[in-house]
Amino acid sequence: MAIFRGMPNLTIVDPCDSVDIEQAVPQLAASDGPTYLRLLRGNVPTVLDEYDYTFELGKAKVLRGGNDVVFVSSGLMTMRALQAAEALAAHKVDVAVVHAPTIKPFDAATVLAELNTDRLAVTLENHSVVGGLFETVASAVVTAGLGKRVVPVALPTSSSTLARCPPCTSATDCPCNGSWQRSSRNWADPVHQRTQERGAGVGRFRAPDVRSTVNTPTVNSRPLTLRTDMMAGATAPLLGLEKKSLREQALSALRTAITSGELAPGRHLVETELSDMLQISRGTLREALRQLEQEGLLSAGPRGRLSVRHLDAKEIRDIYSVRAALESLAARTLCELPDRQQVITSLRTAIDAMAAAAKGSLEERIESDLEFHRTMCRLTGNETLLHSWESLEGSIRMSIMFAGLEKGVKNMSVERHHDIVAAIETGDVSLARKTILEHMDSAAAELVA
Repeated sequence: MAIFRGMPNLTIVDPCDSVDIEQAVPQLAASDGPTYLRLLRGNVPTVLDEYDYTFELGKAKVLRGGNDVVFVSSGLMTMRALQAAEALAAHKVDVAVVHAPTIKPFDAATVLAELNTDRLAVTLENHSVVGGLFETVASAVVTAGLGKRVVPVALPTSSSTLARCPPCTSATDCPCNGSWQRSSRNWADPVHQRTQERGAGVGRFRAPDVRSTVNTPTVNSRPLTLRTDMMAGATAPLLGLEKKSLREQALSALRTAITSGELAPGRHLVETELSDMLQISRGTLREALRQLEQEGLLSAGPRGRLSVRHLDAKEIRDIYSVRAALESLAARTLCELPDRQQVITSLRTAIDAMAAAAKGSLEERIESDLEFHRTMCRLTGNETLLHSWESLEGSIRMSIMFAGLEKGVKNMSVERHHDIVAAIETGDVSLARKTILEHMDSAAAELVA
């Protein structure tokens, strides 16, 4: 972008998300002269649809107001700026965010109107500190004679900075005694980053803590340290993942968070937040999210943005209709076994576990109930049947969990499951099938009542 800024009559747009891109393309196509649209790589979350925002070529927009600090951002860093503003609000620091997608021609009037106050001014960009948004803003400030200090949050330009130990920022002797291994490679090199992730374990190599070389700014007489991990909305790790089977572990953690209600129905999923929480790359995260979408736990919105699926009454009935068909097949298969005694013993053991969990939490009761039905499918020896049932398990758990304790437990009674075992023990296929269908019809009716 620094090179393009020097080209005469060239329009430069650094979009934040799909909202910016969708609205910017026709305006750029209709404009005179050459244009440069800095497209985003990967699946970037949509964030601007949550604000009263419309892209206008050559215009900056104030997304939120604030009395203490003003962030001026472009590109995907606008998402980081909004996340940081929310995080700082918890510490009683009021932050305004100005999104400036058009770098050239620059909307100096809007930006300077926000900067011409006693608030701390910060620029945020996914670009070198040289030749990008910071220098564009600084040039406008100097030209207008504001005498305003502007703090940049941007990529460093010094190779020594890139090789510093992230916790202590030491470029030479590391007081961490080697607990963080330094690398002379560019931290932004995605190939190197993926290699380190596979070979050394996720979290060992992380982007450096890019700090301004100027003195620490203050807000309300309190020091304010701006860090890239804060801009990413970093939180405590949801799960420390080992280097083996990262996708499977991420999948398990996310599935548990969804089915337990930690990630509530309708919640939009932001890749940057989840990858930080799980301490995995966004590529690995996307694989897990695609699997969860196939399982029916996530749904994609009109812009492709994933959110936790909300099950309505029809969907719950459909799930239980398919479940009834699968478990009826399982019951028939078990009835036709020449020696059913071992099967009956295993099912009664599962019922004993249900009885033991009866005084536990709703989640424990759900798990013991599902284990009974999972055992019934597994004992058939039909792997296709078992895998088909397991593909519904997440949706089944969600439907019970969000129906609540009162509705959910009615179909978890030990007596009703003894009826299923007794029907299978007789070897009467019709009776076993009827018992299963009645059980599932009753369960669906209770959940949607």
